[in-house]
Amino acid sequence: MSKLITTSLIGSIDWFKNCPSSWKERAYKDLKNMLDRVWSTPGKAAQRGIDFEKHVYRILGNVEYDKTQILNLKCSDNFKIVLDLCIGGKFQQKNKSFITVDGIEYCLYGKEDVTFDECIFDIKTTSNFKESKYLKSFQHKIYLHNTKKKHFIYIVVIFPDVDSNEIQEIKYIEIVIDNLQLAEYKIDIINKIKEIKEFFDGMPELCKLYNTKYCRY
Repeated sequence: MSKLITTSLIGSIDWFKNCPSSWKERAYKDLKNMLDRVWSTPGKAAQRGIDFEKHVYRILGNVEYDKTQILNLKCSDNFKIVLDLCIGGKFQQKNKSFITVDGIEYCLYGKEDVTFDECIFDIKTTSNFKESKYLKSFQHKIYLHNTKKKHFIYIVVIFPDVDSNEIQEIKYIEIVIDNLQLAEYKIDIINKIKEIKEFFDGMPELCKLYNTKYCRY
């Protein structure tokens, strides 16, 4: 069976490796639970993001709205902007591809928030916006590699703090690439997979969970 690679896995490993020492124990536990497929209660910020996306899907997934109908909904103007952007898209569409690195086959797997013929949208929520976080992410690299599309947009919905549900601002981070950059993404992905293997080789407990639990998809 192929080894599973997801953006969540990459993010959790990178966070454990790079987080402040005061967060190491929690980061290790979260990574271990992910690999062991143990569900844990999301924090406030993560739960807000989950709820926000579900609300978008619930509204647009059940009724074919047009732009005029969106304007008449009882919600904030900023939320209407997000809905308007997502009209006509397909929600939670899966993508995957297989890649062999050093003789081992890996499955690159993703789930797209909103999919259009030529572009993928990913909805993010945060109260601490840093553009570099999204530009450095492997999410768009893997999703564009899997689908061979060349256009990806992060829709970043910004809240004033972790407890607020009032949208403060919306930022757009647009990734537009060509065939050369798509080939470069593949090289980046291969190098990241090598990093992940090296990481697991030095962490026997996590490596066992990765091979016996996480990769049983």
